[in-house]
Amino acid sequence: MRGLPGDTRSVAHAPQWPAMLTLLGVLAGAIGTGFVSALFPPVNAEAVLAVAVSVTTAGRGMVWVLGITVGQAVGKMVIYEAARAGRQLHTWRRAKQAADKALAEEPILNEAPVQPASTSQPSRWRRFRAWLARVNQRLLALMDGRWRTNAVMLLSASVGLPPLFITVILAGLIKQRRLDFTVCVLVGRLAHFAVIAAPFMALT
Repeated sequence: MRGLPGDTRSVAHAPQWPAMLTLLGVLAGAIGTGFVSALFPPVNAEAVLAVAVSVTTAGRGMVWVLGITVGQAVGKMVIYEAARAGRQLHTWRRAKQAADKALAEEPILNEAPVQPASTSQPSRWRRFRAWLARVNQRLLALMDGRWRTNAVMLLSASVGLPPLFITVILAGLIKQRRLDFTVCVLVGRLAHFAVIAAPFMALT
C-alpha cells in the first residue's frame, strides 16, 4: 500500500544506494589520484585535493583526504619494494661478476682491446650528479638506525622535507622494516593532507 501524501515513512525507508555508490566513486577517485601522484610527482595531489574539497561537502572532503592518503601510501610502497628488490639484484650481480672473474683463468687471445666508455658529460649534469650523491650520503647518515630512520621518514611524509620521493627510495635500499615504513608514510601523509584540506573544508 502506497503511503498517503505527506507520509514520510516511505521516504525514510528509500534505498540509499545512489548516495553510497557516489561515495565509493569519490573514494576510488581519491585513491587513484594518490596512487598516480605517488609514482609521478608532477601529478600534484595537493592541488587536486584543494580543488576537490572546496567544491564538495565536509564529509566527502574527509573521504578525499583518506583516499589520497591510502593511494599515496600504496604508491610509495611500490617504489619502496622496487628499490628493495633493486638492491638485492645489484648485490647478486656483483657477486656473479666476482665469481666470473675468479673463474677466468686465461686471457682470450687475439681479442680486440675494449675501448673505455666515454666519460664526457656536460658539466651541469656532472655537478647535478655530484650534488645528488652528497644529498643521498647525508640522508643515509641521518637514516642510521631504526628510530632515526623512522623519524626521517615521518618528517618527510608529513612536511615533504627531505623530499619524500628520495627518502622512499633510500628506505628501500637500506631495507627499513615494512611495518615501520607503512606506518610512517600513512601517519605522515594523513597529517599532511589533513592540514592542506582543513582551510578549504572550513569554507564549505
